[in-house]
Amino acid sequence: MSQSDKKRGILEFAVTQEDRDYEFFMNLARHADQSEKRELFERLAGEELSHKGKLSAMIAAGSIPSGALDDATGPQLFTDGGDVPLDPKLKSDFRNIIANAIKREQAASQFYEKMAAKMSDDDTRQTFLRLASEEANHQLLLQNEFDSLS
Repeated sequence: MSQSDKKRGILEFAVTQEDRDYEFFMNLARHADQSEKRELFERLAGEELSHKGKLSAMIAAGSIPSGALDDATGPQLFTDGGDVPLDPKLKSDFRNIIANAIKREQAASQFYEKMAAKMSDDDTRQTFLRLASEEANHQLLLQNEFDSLS
């Protein structure tokens, strides 16, 4: 696999993760029992969709600079920054679902931080840092929701 294919694969992985998170939050919104929870989940879903768009645009533009990622980056990011799957046993327990969502957002933030650290191009690094920050904000919003359930 060429270096270009690896870079594209990492970004495609991130797009897939954002799409999964979009579906995850939309599913939570559809089943929310209160309008403020539904609005929160719809907002988070919309932001995940925005992230997907940014990443898709990077893929289309080929905007990962050459040399930005080394050979070890792909496997490391796929392992460390991957999806935190929703355990089917948790579907009936909203508190556990929120706890799982917090883990998903934490993994996403860490993924983008690792991507940013590998970028030699400042614009691309800043894009990944913004994504990491937005995912960390999602984690905080979900933590607040989790705390309110106590």
